Amino acid sequence: MFLLICAGLWCAALFTLGARVAARPTPALEDLPQIESALASPDPLAQVAVLTPLLLAMGPDQVDGIARVFEASFRSGGGGGLPLELFVERCAALDPLLTRDRILSWPRERRSEALPTLLRSWARVDPRTALEVLNEISDSETRNAAFPALIGGWLESGHTAGVWQYLAELQSDGDRERGSQVAVYHLVLRSGAEATLREIEELPEEPPLGAFKQRVLRTAVGLVARIEPERAISVVEAHPDGAGRDSLVRRVAVNWVTQDGPAAMAWLRTRPPKPQRGAVMREVYRRWVARDRPAALAWMADQADLGDLSPILDMHATALARSDPQAAIAWALGIGDASVRREVLLDVADVWQHEDPEAAGPRIRELGLDDELEDRLEQRRSRRRGKGRAARPSADTAADG
Repeated sequence: MFLLICAGLWCAALFTLGARVAARPTPALEDLPQIESALASPDPLAQVAVLTPLLLAMGPDQVDGIARVFEASFRSGGGGGLPLELFVERCAALDPLLTRDRILSWPRERRSEALPTLLRSWARVDPRTALEVLNEISDSETRNAAFPALIGGWLESGHTAGVWQYLAELQSDGDRERGSQVAVYHLVLRSGAEATLREIEELPEEPPLGAFKQRVLRTAVGLVARIEPERAISVVEAHPDGAGRDSLVRRVAVNWVTQDGPAAMAWLRTRPPKPQRGAVMREVYRRWVARDRPAALAWMADQADLGDLSPILDMHATALARSDPQAAIAWALGIGDASVRREVLLDVADVWQHEDPEAAGPRIRELGLDDELEDRLEQRRSRRRGKGRAARPSADTAADG
């Protein structure tokens, strides 16, 4: 998503700059081989150097000839990427409806690539018409690819109030969430975290924007937590206590941990010990282990006070099972809930016995896990045998075949 937004902003800036240069002669037939050669070049800078002046000078009469060069390149697998974006961007400024019809005749891969550029450019000028065109697209894959681009172009038009109103009224939760993410990313890139949060906080509280405002604020706080965590925390602190603030706490923590695990966990531990804090802590630690297992395990080993970390002791012990089963068992023995403790010990013993049965055996017997572990292994063998029987055709079935 970040790359899509950056590419769109770069493309728009390129043509804005190019429009200020002196007028050039329109491309003629003799220019078409030059365009064809540029499309075949593996060097994107060389492609842009050739195409940009020709496309800036292109008038309506030249669109068909240049489009045919691109379409010929499609047949050999070329013609896509930045050159296609530049071409569609220019065509959209000349005749967006004709450009739409032409794109819809292209192969699906190129169609899905070109329509986002068209609708982004179109939305900068006439977002409502661009939206009507988007809604007419029957192919869901193509529509889904173009939807974020349209939102980005609409925001570039400066009519941000219309974007929020449209997103708030969407019936699809998925489209509303994706559109909100695009809008927030775009605004943060263009205006910074502070201006983005201020704009969202100033949205009306009345329906239909009231409930939507809280959802988009969560999206924004999550993104800002990755780049300016202190600013995200200030939003949390300014929010009234309750479910809304709890949701913001979760957004900050799960996003901040992707950038700075120790800081995110330390902040989460300062939050009031509400019942849901344990669930958030589990989610945050799970993400950290998935992203940087050594750092997460090392941080946990350094903690002297484990009282408030009890919700993640089982996760930590399980994560240690392969690399250090002895330590994993020690951590598991510290779990307060007897049933959870027993289950984690069995999980660790299972992994250890598979990896090093000779070393694991004495400790497993010492902990009295051998009978339960054998039962678990037998259940697993039975499941495998059952799957094997299900996969094999019976004698009668084979005879019928």
